Amino acid sequence: MLTIDYKADQTIVLNSSTGFYTRKAYFFHLLPFGHAEQHPAINSGAKIHLLPQFSFLGDAAMQRSEAEFYIGVSGLEPPQNLALLFQVADGTADPLTQKPDPHIHWSYLSGNQWIPFANNEIDDNTAALLKSGIITFAFPRNASAINTLLLGGNHWIRAAVSNSADAVCRLLGVTAQAFGATFTDKHNDPAFAAKSLEAGS
Repeated sequence: MLTIDYKADQTIVLNSSTGFYTRKAYFFHLLPFGHAEQHPAINSGAKIHLLPQFSFLGDAAMQRSEAEFYIGVSGLEPPQNLALLFQVADGTADPLTQKPDPHIHWSYLSGNQWIPFANNEIDDNTAALLKSGIITFAFPRNASAINTLLLGGNHWIRAAVSNSADAVCRLLGVTAQAFGATFTDKHNDPAFAAKSLEAGS
């Protein structure tokens, strides 16, 4: 009878940014839609966890997400503004749930890191998804489509809430290339107005 026994071990330093370029082993998180290497040197010095943490960077500390929504956009060339039409089912938000302020935390993906949009980089006309409307995002220059956390080649937006996810209306759809329009009554022929509405429906 032949018996072979083998034992090996490898130490991965994940509490220091030093030694990144001389590391002999790599530590990855596997997530539902992709993967990403974890190391303080590429995670902005953040604490590395053994398991993925579904959380977002709040005002004071890391907060766990109760719900997240992802939007992938192709053809974007930052720095660039992106206007998205969010259509919701009016009145579907739970009226008994108190809506936090702020409630929805928007961020963009860059180098497998979720970076919060600054307040002046978002123009929200939906009252935090309580009504249909346009949200305009100003993508900064450092937004990248080179990622493995989600499908590469797209720029990604994440909407995250830490609690009270039922305080927003049910989402029906998201449409790109949106813009606002105002109807001015010029005493048009009623038949023409009806045909215009039918064509736009």
